[in-house]
Amino acid sequence: MGLVSNRFNRIYIVDTEFVAPTGEKQQPVSVVALHYVRQGESFKRTDDVRMFFRDGQRHECPFSGIKGDDTLFLGFNLAAELKTFIVLGWPMPSHCIDLMYEYKNMTCGVWRGKDCLWLLGYGLEDAVRELGGNPADVWRMDKHAMQSYIRRFGTRAPRGFVQVELDKRGLPVYRDVDGKPQPFSVDDPYVADWIIPIRSQEEHERAILDYNREDCVATHFVAQQIVKNSAAYNEEQALHRGRFAISTAWFEANGLPVDVERFEAIKRNARKLQIRIAQRIEEQHGYGVYEIEGREDLKNKPHAVWKMRNFAALLERHEISIGKKGAWKSTPTGDPILEDDYFESQCNVYPFLQPLRQTRKTIRTLGLFDTLLGSDGFNRYGLFPFGQITSRNNPGASEFLLGRPHWMRMLLTAKPGHAIVSADITGAEDWLASGYSGDPKLMEIYSSGKDSYIEFAAVAGTVPAGTVRDKSNRALENIRGQYKIAKLAIQYGVGPDTLSGQLGEPVWKAGQILNAHRRAYSVYWQWVADRAEEAAKLGYVETDYGWRESTMNMTERSIMNFPQQAGCAEGRRLGLRVQRPASRCALSSLPD
Repeated sequence: MGLVSNRFNRIYIVDTEFVAPTGEKQQPVSVVALHYVRQGESFKRTDDVRMFFRDGQRHECPFSGIKGDDTLFLGFNLAAELKTFIVLGWPMPSHCIDLMYEYKNMTCGVWRGKDCLWLLGYGLEDAVRELGGNPADVWRMDKHAMQSYIRRFGTRAPRGFVQVELDKRGLPVYRDVDGKPQPFSVDDPYVADWIIPIRSQEEHERAILDYNREDCVATHFVAQQIVKNSAAYNEEQALHRGRFAISTAWFEANGLPVDVERFEAIKRNARKLQIRIAQRIEEQHGYGVYEIEGREDLKNKPHAVWKMRNFAALLERHEISIGKKGAWKSTPTGDPILEDDYFESQCNVYPFLQPLRQTRKTIRTLGLFDTLLGSDGFNRYGLFPFGQITSRNNPGASEFLLGRPHWMRMLLTAKPGHAIVSADITGAEDWLASGYSGDPKLMEIYSSGKDSYIEFAAVAGTVPAGTVRDKSNRALENIRGQYKIAKLAIQYGVGPDTLSGQLGEPVWKAGQILNAHRRAYSVYWQWVADRAEEAAKLGYVETDYGWRESTMNMTERSIMNFPQQAGCAEGRRLGLRVQRPASRCALSSLPD
């Protein structure tokens, strides 16, 4: 095969099919694997693994040596297959490589003309096409049609449809010969194909298993092309990333335990809570931004409304100019920008707006209180591992409870016999900046436990040397907040103009702060310059564990920021089996 080193004597290229009801653990439908066994310097193809799970029927694990050090599992988005293993009670493999991770690593930051390959897609079909294959040669069946077919029918074959009725909304309901309703829509392009023929159970199973096998063949092709053509591919590093597929599978399968009673109470009363929160913030602060519209006797019920004109008037009352060159940037239509990251940075300059920002975020969250809960009270969602170019996860905010405002974390409740454990890396950016650069001053600050933002304020001459953080000292906390913004922004590579806007200070003052950082941490800045020179020479930036991004369209700022951002993700994968996604914090529900 030429795919792997001599350490492996057995290879499985695996694909599963399943039904995944919203918020629930997935229900296995089938599993197929191409099986190769070493013979001398080459591998011989043996009998495929083919299993179909009729109505929840369980099977013993069919994979010989799954825990052995000489057995390798390959898959594309392998966490999906491993979740099926978890549901079936099968053991996790000791060694695996996820070809989706490796394809994303191969194409990270790569453009074809005006097209970014990641934006074109990184599914299995996309990978086959980009790597020189023809999807039509790989899949005899329509891939998207088969995916929809499996979602609709799962383990049971279509039985024919003999009864049509209308539901309460006037929409058609189709029932099969057993009287079981099927969720068809008259707009479904596959209705005609599925209602007219009556498939036997054997035909149904064979069609799904054959489609399974086509996915395995496609995965094999992708594996061969990546090993042959990807300069980023390294087997040891791929195995390291493959271990994260196991962590991802466990996290996605288990989910986060939620207090269902409290969750449902908030969901039922969301509109009333929005109104009360808006009224309370206006009573306490007098922003004049929120208005209550609607009436109980009308279809348009009372609800809290953020009025953009009122917010613009609030900024004007406080002499905060709006516009391209103003203190508060505007949209193309002239309205103040309200994107939360920008709003948050502005609140560091104008702290009186922070309660308003938090209120807006909370009210919007209550209006979209659709976080997914399974019937067992767990929040399950896709982590989308390596979903960002720095290799961080990228879970969908609407599905992910911890992606919502901090107050929603009160809904996390350990189930009986379990405890919730949270872990964090303190000062991760400082840790990485000092460790990578070897700057002695940064290393001394981090190892001593001193507050790095207060130390930076002292370097800039804003507070006396030796000042210690005092959370009760509001003036000192405001200074710390300013220098936290400055330090993180400087490490991200901003210049004086941008820093001026973020701090609400004149450009000359921002320049002084930037120069103070350069003088105090000169070793760090030399390392930054060396990294930029190396990236220009190589054409990519790379972490210690091989996550690579092409510099094809990277700015100098992005190159400078890559080690900290990607390093945080590497540190998380190294040190933690199960973690809270998209950050450097770990959160797990463990048995006593």
